[in-house]
This record gives sequence, C-alpha cells and structure tokens, in this order.
Amino acid sequence: MIRAFTADDMNTVINLWLAASIDAHDFVEPDYWHSKIDTVRNDYLPVSSTWVYCEDDEVKGFYSLLENKLAALFVDPKHQQNGIGSELLQHAIAQQDDLHLTVYAQNFDAVRLYKKHGFTIQGEQVNMYTGHPEFIMTRA
Repeated sequence: MIRAFTADDMNTVINLWLAASIDAHDFVEPDYWHSKIDTVRNDYLPVSSTWVYCEDDEVKGFYSLLENKLAALFVDPKHQQNGIGSELLQHAIAQQDDLHLTVYAQNFDAVRLYKKHGFTIQGEQVNMYTGHPEFIMTRA
C-alpha cells in the first residue's frame, strides 16, 4: 500500500534513506550521507510531497516530489528487486506526469528503472557536493 507520509514516519524514512543511499552509492563516502541527515529531516522532507510504501505496517520505500521534480525514490535495501521501486515510480507518475530528476550515472539500477518507465537522459552534470556525474532525466 502506498500512503501519504506522516510525521510519525520521519525516523523510519530517514533511516531508510540513509541505508539506501549508502548501499546504492558506494562511490560516495558514507560520512557524506551521515552529514546530510539533518538537512533531509529539517529542510527537505517538510517541503516535499512524500509518499511511503508500506506492507505489514513496515515502511519499505518512499518517494518525494518537489512540484514536477522526482527529488527522491528509495527502497530499503532488504526489499529491493521486488517491484517496490516500480510501484512507487508509477504512483509518482500518476501524481505528476511530466517528471524530471537527477540520478548518479553510476547508480545503474536506478537508471535502468527510470528508463523502463519512460524516462530519457537529457543531459549530464557533475554533482556539486560529491563531484560525481549525474544524469538529468525527463519523462514527458
């Protein structure tokens, strides 16, 4: 089931985000992700439209939109490769069809997921915080 994020989900979502970020981005030092916890908690999630994927009362993934930007899509590493990312992405597309996003070029699984759901690479940039290349992808 996908439902709207609530304040009660905050710690679970933060922990899921941290675990999934470290797992998916092994080319970025884990300390970087740890340094962003307060930013995600205090600056990012409060202004985003966030939805969580729950099963058996357990949050297994989430996504966040900032207008038509897919700002986040994360699945708990223990539950990846089970279709949760696709379900979350389909839900996001139903909310906002003309989505755009950035994704690390080295995050091959995520790039493959986005392409499967109709996103195309429109450009490339370097992440100003990590120095790693990112793809700019759109779905129109």
